[in-house]
Amino acid sequence: MAPNWTPEAPKRNSFSRLRKYDIDSDCKRRRMLSPTSSPSAEASTTSSTIVDLSFTSKNFITIKGLGEGDFGVVKEVQSKHSPDRFALKTSKVDKLKVKTGLNYCKTHLDEVRAHSGLLSHPNLLQFHQAWKEDGHIHILLELCDDSLDGFWRKMIELSQKDITAVLKDSLQALQHLSSLNVLHLDIKPGNILRTEEGLYKLADFSVAIDLNKSDSSSGEFGDGRFAAPELLNGIFTSKADLFSLAMSLIQVSVPASSPLSSHEWNTAKNDGVMPIRVSEALAGPHKLNETIESMIGEQSTRPSVDDVLDRISNNSIEAEREQAKFENNSIRNLMTRLSLSPSFERELKVNNTSLFNASQYPSVTFHTDPLFYEMPKPLRQRSSLGARKPPKRPIFD
Repeated sequence: MAPNWTPEAPKRNSFSRLRKYDIDSDCKRRRMLSPTSSPSAEASTTSSTIVDLSFTSKNFITIKGLGEGDFGVVKEVQSKHSPDRFALKTSKVDKLKVKTGLNYCKTHLDEVRAHSGLLSHPNLLQFHQAWKEDGHIHILLELCDDSLDGFWRKMIELSQKDITAVLKDSLQALQHLSSLNVLHLDIKPGNILRTEEGLYKLADFSVAIDLNKSDSSSGEFGDGRFAAPELLNGIFTSKADLFSLAMSLIQVSVPASSPLSSHEWNTAKNDGVMPIRVSEALAGPHKLNETIESMIGEQSTRPSVDDVLDRISNNSIEAEREQAKFENNSIRNLMTRLSLSPSFERELKVNNTSLFNASQYPSVTFHTDPLFYEMPKPLRQRSSLGARKPPKRPIFD
């Protein structure tokens, strides 16, 4: 009977047996060549390859990504020492616009400085900790269920009850910021977060300014679509945040499947006139349409935050739910009696707040360290124009 393989087949089979041992990993080949090696020697070789984990990896487990923007990536993380979950924001920058080796800029430092200096409030996103590591800034924040923008797109259409809850909670937050002479300047549906209980909180203080400081008016503000017109003229007041809140509510008052047209948007933003279908959607005994329309008027005639809160209280027939009370009334009253500025009150909180013991992590710089807010020098420095050598010119005989 004729063989069922070619003469080259035995060579290929023998070659495959040789390859099984020749191309194996270094570790396996080393064990085959040294069968008498002791287990302790093998364990020492394995332990030498263990890489030291960073502070973030030692303390947190990444659950999932929550979002990404121009200046940062946000993830949901869980503590390795407790069942608590947080939102971890890691800085991100354009490599061409920053110093070599750094993945953060002054905007990230300003955000940490502004947010960590605020007294806690039920309608402000809670700040836990911030630290520098591996050229990044990590900010540990309170975890919420969704943003107002995400909730609107998920529900397709919001009820007057939802709009009223957003308005009241946001006004409570603005009233708190106004008492501290702090402006948010970037209020929009993406920066209003919603908890599982239906409580709304202001987030993202990257462009917030403190009016108590003389150098706070840098002229920067957030999303221009929701910004008050007077900001372009350098007029920074709490009424600008009121305007941005009104424009945010106007956007989510219509179904997400049929958003406002450019004409409707410009009518509200530039002319201060409520679009017809927004006015019809907010009409009712609470007079939300009239209240929100007054918030997009001229800066001189626009009501204050306290005036809008009083108007809502007077127009409400029955409260939809009990509003969260200030947690720091006793502290604020004490500071007033002592005639201390709100900024001094925030400095006390910054110096005394820390989620982790900084002494246990000497290689990490936390936000409670004054060195945290210093921008280091670039790793590589370009030589000055005077120090550069002139190009060689060809010499012709």
